[in-house]
Parts: sequence; structure tokens; C-alpha cells
Amino acid sequence: MRRSTWGLLAIAVIVGLIEPHAELAFKCRDGFEHSEACVWGRAYLPLGQVVVPFVVTPIAAVGLLGVRWLVHLAKRSFGR
Repeated sequence: MRRSTWGLLAIAVIVGLIEPHAELAFKCRDGFEHSEACVWGRAYLPLGQVVVPFVVTPIAAVGLLGVRWLVHLAKRSFGR
């Protein structure tokens, strides 16, 4: 695999690991600390830290590789 592919896969793993915390930060933002979404989000955070990366990482990887492929096609078709 090319070096840039490994970089994209590393970014996808980072996105998968950060997503549960980012989602919880959004659900528990100022004024929503006692909302049902925040309470359930905090309750399921340990489970989400294990399961969500296995779901989000492949989706992020496919998305990032797809964007790279589209950029490659655009550069090739415009002669750069």
C-alpha cells in the first residue's frame, strides 16, 4: 500500500476513536446536561468506546479513500 493510504487509514482510526466523545460533547453541551440524550449517552459511553470504532472506522476509511479517488480522477481528467 502507498504511504498516503496508510495515512488515510490512520485518520479513519482516529475519527473512529474520537467519535463517541464528540457525540457525547454535543449531546451534553451547555443547557442540555440533564437531557435524556445526555444521560443515555453517558450511560452507554463505555459500550460506545468499544463498539463505535468498529462501525465508524470502516465508514470513515471508505469515505476518505473515495474522496482521494475522486481527486485523482479530477486531476487525471484535467491533465494536471
